[in-house]
Amino acid sequence: MDNSTIHQKDKVLIIEDDKAIRESLQDILELKEYKVIVAANGNAGLIAVLKEKPDLVICDVNMPEMSGFELLQSLNDCMEQEIVPPFIFLTARATSLDIRKGMELGADDYITKPFNPLELLEIVKSKIIKRKKILSRAVIEEQERISSELHDSIQQLLIASQMGFKVIKDEIEKLDYDTQKIFGRSLEFLIEATTEVRSVSHEISKKKEVDLKTNLELLFKHLKDAGEIETYFVYNVNHELDNSKKIELLKIIQESVNNVLKYSLAKNFFVNIETNINSGKIEIKDDGIGFDETKIEAGNGLKNMKNRAEKIGASFDLKTKPKKGTAITLSWQTK
Repeated sequence: MDNSTIHQKDKVLIIEDDKAIRESLQDILELKEYKVIVAANGNAGLIAVLKEKPDLVICDVNMPEMSGFELLQSLNDCMEQEIVPPFIFLTARATSLDIRKGMELGADDYITKPFNPLELLEIVKSKIIKRKKILSRAVIEEQERISSELHDSIQQLLIASQMGFKVIKDEIEKLDYDTQKIFGRSLEFLIEATTEVRSVSHEISKKKEVDLKTNLELLFKHLKDAGEIETYFVYNVNHELDNSKKIELLKIIQESVNNVLKYSLAKNFFVNIETNINSGKIEIKDDGIGFDETKIEAGNGLKNMKNRAEKIGASFDLKTKPKKGTAITLSWQTK
């Protein structure tokens, strides 16, 4: 398999304010069949990361309005760290202080201008491969852990419960002391198994605590600063959401932003979040071109949002018409 086959689906974002360098990088990468997106400054680069979800970013350090370091910090603030793409910083001179600062923010490497094209390609290739291996290994390790938990503890408890109930089935009409004792013990096994399932589920979903309001405020600030779209955000939360729900809601809104930037041509974007002790509701609206409701099942982004809403027990209602914008409403009852 040649390099063009390996790389044809890998997407690289170049963020560089110098047009000559930007175009040179683009030519080098496109010759190797990378899909290349370009941005001329940090604000445009931030929008491109959110919109295009690149596999790797090559970013100049010193840019007007927003430096490369500020861009990476902004991404760390408004995205989950594990989905921030690998960053290779491009700089005229890399001091030890610059390198340390970049590495603290999560940079993967530095390339000094003027760069060697072959060296650049090797670094890009290795970083993308490393990223894919890390993501793949993380998934495999989690699957193995869950499999082990299910096999070694929960399955044994359920088998024990089944054995107990099989004994009861033949003796159920007698209801003597021994039968009642077996029934009681079997019920304890089932309760214990339920607790184990809950514990494993909690471990899977447990992640770093998400500050939903701050993450969204940062995201909308960056959109506004970039001049891409006007944003309006209302956060009226009188009953705090649990972390797993905040994670899914953040991803739904990020997916909405991505769809609006890619397809809607909207000038205004509205998000309203309201919760109380009994219920919650999120309204996501734009004034873009809308689309034909008969084709709403075609997009993976929309399917992902629906699946995330279902995962947290929220209803998902979409209303859209050509030239009339799009409105999404999520609502749920608090148990």
